[in-house]
Amino acid sequence: MKKWILGLIVVSTGCVLAGCQQKQTTTQTTTMSTSTTSTTTEKSIALEEISFDSSDSSTSQTSKSSTTEATLDTNSRDANIQKMSEESTSSSSTSATVSGKWNAQKAQELATFMTSWGTTMQQTYQAYTPGNNVDFYGSQLPDQALKNGNGGWTVALNKSPITLKWSENGTAANGEYAVVATYSDANTQPEFKKHFYFFTIKDGQPYVLITMQNQGNAENYLYVSETENTDLRNGFANIVN
Repeated sequence: MKKWILGLIVVSTGCVLAGCQQKQTTTQTTTMSTSTTSTTTEKSIALEEISFDSSDSSTSQTSKSSTTEATLDTNSRDANIQKMSEESTSSSSTSATVSGKWNAQKAQELATFMTSWGTTMQQTYQAYTPGNNVDFYGSQLPDQALKNGNGGWTVALNKSPITLKWSENGTAANGEYAVVATYSDANTQPEFKKHFYFFTIKDGQPYVLITMQNQGNAENYLYVSETENTDLRNGFANIVN
């Protein structure tokens, strides 16, 4: 009988111990599950934060890129506008610095006038052009005068160098002399009495320049002066204007 009772006590104690172990195991399992769930949740939140930060960064970069592109487009447009304005101003300035007061009809009128005026002066004048020169005391004019010192004469008016430019229509930059015609009596006049005339337009005004230079000089200047002949000056001015 005692043995039977002792056996029941042992069995009961074993069950109690087994139950406690099972409860402890269940509690540990629950705790681990909760911990795992918490960890998973935290990771999920962290991933969402990272994703959100990445999205914000991408949006910020896109915004900055768009702002940069807009700024570049604006700068490019402003630069183009400024360039067009400068070109327009330059074109207007160029147009304002030239004079166009000569043409073929006026050239013919001058030829007629020089024939008449030459008869009055008892001189015979012939027209000369670039490539069609007269030997004027050893100088080939007008070509050597039109080189402006580059392998030819430097033309000087009142001892100051000037720039001559051959022109079919009387155009030249400000300060330059547009040479529209040249005449000389070099082929018919005796030595030391030859004349060479440059018919020029400077800044819209007509000038008749003359040289009678018969030798060179250290400065390599071809000295010219404005003609003192009133009839010649007025005749050319009337044709130009």
